[in-house]
Amino acid sequence: MDILDLPLLRSKNTLEDAFQAMQRAGVHAIVIEAGPGEYTLYLNRDIGNGFTKGKKLLKELRGVGLPAPPLGAFEDKVRSALGPLATATEEALAADPHVHHGIHESVIGSALDALGAQYAVLTARDREVRLVTRHESQADEVRAAPLVCACSVDRQHQPVRTPTTPGTPCDFCDGQYECI
Repeated sequence: MDILDLPLLRSKNTLEDAFQAMQRAGVHAIVIEAGPGEYTLYLNRDIGNGFTKGKKLLKELRGVGLPAPPLGAFEDKVRSALGPLATATEEALAADPHVHHGIHESVIGSALDALGAQYAVLTARDREVRLVTRHESQADEVRAAPLVCACSVDRQHQPVRTPTTPGTPCDFCDGQYECI
């Protein structure tokens, strides 16, 4: 189990909004809320591919990302099955979101099993989401995702040569590559 703190946007936002939010946060992924309790994890490559295909809005990326249901979707089942243990887990996670005690991992694991998910939204506030993953390796994959770069003038311009570093001149115009 691991925790990722990621930017949260709505499906009505643009791909450019997502690109900039990831740049500001220094992360390689973002969570999009399509509706109440409907969350999807998008990696930087999903946003880059959207630019390449001429997409403008995040809602145009439907079917691309990974489902990240709210962990609260399992609360009734867990509360009835575990009672005070579920409440203790919530309180412990609220006090220290990176808690790795076996009992808390067990409760979170049960929740992910109940949801049939590898990722789940632990908390969502304003513009940030705390995402819980089943395994540390999944969080590591998100953290270590290769850079995705796009031109500052036209986001459809993506580098011919990889890897590219931020500030490298665009292969197609006078812009420079910005990376997430």
